[in-house]
Amino acid sequence: MKNIIALFVLLLFVLPAALPAEAQQGRQLVQEKSTAPTNRMALVIGNGAYSNAPHLKNPAHDAIDIAEHLAKAGFTVKHGVNLTQRQMKAMIREFGQMLKGGGQGLFYFAGHGIQLRGRNYLIPVDANIQSETDVEDQAVDSNLILGLMDEAGNGLNVVILDACRNNPFSRGFRSASNGLAQMDAPSGTLIAYATAPGSVASDGNARNGLYTQELLKNMLIPNLSIEEVFKRVRIAVRNSTGGQQTPWESSSLTGDFYFRRANETAKAIGVGPVTANETAKAIGTGPGVGRPSPDCFARDPGAGSTNPETHYAWAKSQNVATLEGNLNFKIDLLFRCSTIDPQSLSDAFANVSVIIARYVPDANCFGGDAGVVSTVASDHKTWGSSQGANGMRENLEWKIASALKCLDRSRQIAFFVDVSFPIASASWR
Repeated sequence: MKNIIALFVLLLFVLPAALPAEAQQGRQLVQEKSTAPTNRMALVIGNGAYSNAPHLKNPAHDAIDIAEHLAKAGFTVKHGVNLTQRQMKAMIREFGQMLKGGGQGLFYFAGHGIQLRGRNYLIPVDANIQSETDVEDQAVDSNLILGLMDEAGNGLNVVILDACRNNPFSRGFRSASNGLAQMDAPSGTLIAYATAPGSVASDGNARNGLYTQELLKNMLIPNLSIEEVFKRVRIAVRNSTGGQQTPWESSSLTGDFYFRRANETAKAIGVGPVTANETAKAIGTGPGVGRPSPDCFARDPGAGSTNPETHYAWAKSQNVATLEGNLNFKIDLLFRCSTIDPQSLSDAFANVSVIIARYVPDANCFGGDAGVVSTVASDHKTWGSSQGANGMRENLEWKIASALKCLDRSRQIAFFVDVSFPIASASWR
């Protein structure tokens, strides 16, 4: 028995110390945890702090936000910001090994990218490219990613390149070309570009690049196929640029891909899902109704459901005025409930406020109030706590009404579902 205990202690303390550490410190290499199935894997890289090329302000934010959205969509995500060539290649090769386990793979890159003789190269932050001969030696050939995906044979892969900017090294090139070249997608792969081959994409003036900004708006809408997501992104980007930028995809997909299904709403807003068994125990009925609070939502148990599909099934046949009225009704029930503690109220206020900001990041929809479109929950919580229950309730009602006016029909329904969940969950957690 003593020998067994000694062996256990050895395994517990000695083996972890033997695991390799990151070769370099000071670079951001983060793995996002996901409670969803592990057969959806993503690698996200954003390079902006270049040593020998113009800095880009958006890619670091783009990578962080895309990684967060993918984790909420059920991906196991590895992401890095401002990586050297060695770090990029190491992460890409590790990603290729992960894909060999099967499932779905997604690679996203934001930063400088160039084309040379029909091949696309992603630029690490330490690249010092003086001429065409330096490209292959100091950049990362995009065919490395495509080759590893094809070799893995995992069935379905997505590559997203928000890297179609001006070539920052064109002075040293004999024949400079803007943007990226079109690549043939290996079987079962979709390649998405921020703009058409040979064209240049806009960096944008907000937190994210224009292309990624529109992708973030659409990728977590329930039940949108990936083709529909990119179609919406394309329309929005074209409209925003007056037709100057047209996102592009090359696809050989043979199966269906969705970033998010309707029953994943709970995961997408960062609140743990309620299982069917928990639901049945809570309300004494079968699954599918949700978990209403007997105290706060006694007047309408459906309003207190924490099953997203319950809200979706009701909302899809309602007009926008009815959706707004129902959300105001739920908010009123929550903020007038005597059994809810102030902490839960301010948390609910912050959670709903962040959802509103993610759906409608344009401050013009809220009279130019930039504070409304902050996606930092603590900002909203601090402000809300100073206003009291009545102030938070009135502020949410105003923001919801304003947001609904800025959303199209399909996003109004998804917005309704995502807002309903934290309102209901605040009453029983």
